Amino acid sequence: MIFSKWIDDMSAVLSREKREYPRVASNRLVLVKDDSGKINRVVAINYSQTGMALHSHISLPLGEFIDLNFKLNDNDSEILTMTAEVMQNFKEGNAYITGVKFVGKLDLN
Repeated sequence: MIFSKWIDDMSAVLSREKREYPRVASNRLVLVKDDSGKINRVVAINYSQTGMALHSHISLPLGEFIDLNFKLNDNDSEILTMTAEVMQNFKEGNAYITGVKFVGKLDLN
């Protein structure tokens, strides 16, 4: 099952975290395609069933819809494509932390 690694990660976090959709730490390459069609490489620093936090050197406008392409784990050959809305974007040092909300919901069960 393609989501097996995420399910294991989510189960481990669920026992420690009280959020409805707990966050799981990540260090995964994500390709982001913005409204103009430009593709940028960013890093997912955490994720949940409803969204991701991204670390990058680009600023994404609040409310913009982006396409995300990423592998769930290093052993997967399939690339997952999700659409997300930019909900937060703030500068931290020379980089940006961007919070995105998936349009739809990841089915991790």
